[in-house]
Amino acid sequence: MVITSFLLFLGKKWKGIDCELFLFSPIGDVQQGYQQNYEVYPLYKLQELHDRYHFDAVIVGGGGILHYASGKQLLDKNSTEFVDYKVFETWVIPSLFAYNNKVKLIWNLPGGFHEFDYFYKPLTRCLCTTVDYMSVRDQYTKDILTSCNIPADKIYTCLDSAFIMKTLFKKEDLMSIKNKIIQSDSYVIYHANIHLPENEIPELVENLYKLKCEGHDIVLLPIAYTHNDQAILNRINEYSINTYGEDGAFTVLGENLNMMDIMSLLACCKLYIGVSFHGAVTALSFSNSAIGYDYMHNGKTKDLFKTLNIPQYYITNSHELEKTIQSIKTTELQASDIISQAEKQCIEILNEAAARAGQISETIF
Repeated sequence: MVITSFLLFLGKKWKGIDCELFLFSPIGDVQQGYQQNYEVYPLYKLQELHDRYHFDAVIVGGGGILHYASGKQLLDKNSTEFVDYKVFETWVIPSLFAYNNKVKLIWNLPGGFHEFDYFYKPLTRCLCTTVDYMSVRDQYTKDILTSCNIPADKIYTCLDSAFIMKTLFKKEDLMSIKNKIIQSDSYVIYHANIHLPENEIPELVENLYKLKCEGHDIVLLPIAYTHNDQAILNRINEYSINTYGEDGAFTVLGENLNMMDIMSLLACCKLYIGVSFHGAVTALSFSNSAIGYDYMHNGKTKDLFKTLNIPQYYITNSHELEKTIQSIKTTELQASDIISQAEKQCIEILNEAAARAGQISETIF
């Protein structure tokens, strides 16, 4: 079996299926997988390795990959030169490969960014004809695909599978990992990428500093090291120190965090504020309060908070931060109840999806 986008949970959830897994990404052959020590092959070797090992199926994993764009990123934390990272290959190449080789193709909750331009809709429809099991992570993505005349009854919508991490990882184990990174028992995560507009920083810092004055440590966490997100966090911290003196200093985490480290920090925080879809999912899945501060206007994040019946905690600019923070303080218990209901709903949906996927696995193995 070959996987073109990988999840940490895969090994835990695929017990009982005797198969060898191969991981692929657009570039491969670089340090990837959040230091999980997986070998990652470049997608251009997909056919070559299939000829050698005869893959039974391809799984296209989650993430906002359903588009035709490339992005600039560093190959690793020590790189200084950005390269062209062809994200679209993650789903386009498997579709072509599956068609040419008559191999089963399974979608495991990929997501879309925006509706495809008219030019790309026929191409998208053709590429999707090779998908044997198509599950996407939200209604927003399903609407994007149905706008390409892909039959709605072929597309299964599930809440993101990251919501089940609470059933896979014990809070006390994550707390032990967290304590090796920071000792604070009450901290607020601010999670951002390099695209945060400069004019958002003053009001953002003002609100983070108020939270610090209330007794919470402020932890600044990058979305990804390969996009130079560290730079924006350093600017936020510098602005706070310049404005409030040394008392304004926040905790800027370094570059040696792996996936378990990041998960532990998100799982144990008092409050999450950030632009990351999965950052919010992780915090919420462990019944923590979260504000989706989505200055990038991602449809997936807006849809997430709408699906969980907490749209009031989704904002797009720093002007809304103060009132949203105050609101989440006064309704924290109510929000936790809603989130717990969402967790139960997610598990039910995922169990149903697993049963459907099991039917496909029986045809493969």
